[in-house]
Amino acid sequence: VIVEKREEIALAINRINSSISIGSFSFDSKGEISFRISTLYKESLISKELVSQMLYIFGYMVESYDDKLLAINKGYLKAENIIDNS
Repeated sequence: VIVEKREEIALAINRINSSISIGSFSFDSKGEISFRISTLYKESLISKELVSQMLYIFGYMVESYDDKLLAINKGYLKAENIIDNS
């Protein structure tokens, strides 16, 4: 992430996280962006269906927002427009 764009990227990630119900993006001090997803299970085995669903959500979210976050980093898109351009 370009140093000058760190604040705008953080704002964009906040806007994204406020608009999604499963998972969240995070932004660390090195400028690396990651997506996290978790689920709660108790005293049971994790099913193939659950793993498949989690991988689908992960892929969908990254595919939905990676280009937009890159566009913000390069100055082609403003953070306030990241949800409007979904």
